[in-house]
Amino acid sequence: MRGRPPKPTPLKILAGNPGRRPLNTAEPKPDPTPPACPAWLDESARRIWRKLAPKLSRLGLFTSVDGETFAAYCQACAELAWATRKLKKEGRTLKLKSGYLQQHPAVSMQRSAMHAVRQLGSLFGLDPSSRGRLEIEFGDDPNDPEEVDPLQEILNRGKAQA
Repeated sequence: MRGRPPKPTPLKILAGNPGRRPLNTAEPKPDPTPPACPAWLDESARRIWRKLAPKLSRLGLFTSVDGETFAAYCQACAELAWATRKLKKEGRTLKLKSGYLQQHPAVSMQRSAMHAVRQLGSLFGLDPSSRGRLEIEFGDDPNDPEEVDPLQEILNRGKAQA
């Protein structure tokens, strides 16, 4: 497959289908039940999971088959934070016994984690450009029964206009 990966249909719907191409009606629809947080994630990655998973699930962007990819995103975020704290504490260079300066190993760890966060986050609409195309905002409390499901609201709006 060449070119950019296709944008998932729920993201196209949330963005108002900016390409105006027909939506893929045959796209697989996995069980919308979100997966449990994997035990192998470290604590800071679990905090990210607990913060974002309910919001993404409510938007229809996080389903039963997305667990491992989202777990990798959460772990990459945690590793980015760790490497950044390490560099803040120890500096971006190390002085060798010979007197030469060498880049701290955490610099490449930080860059690698940034790259992973950017790539994996775009799969869930978490990068700034994807978020800028969406016509809704993430709610504050996913457990609030008064809050309307934004994806359902958009789908209902489309039916009313037809």
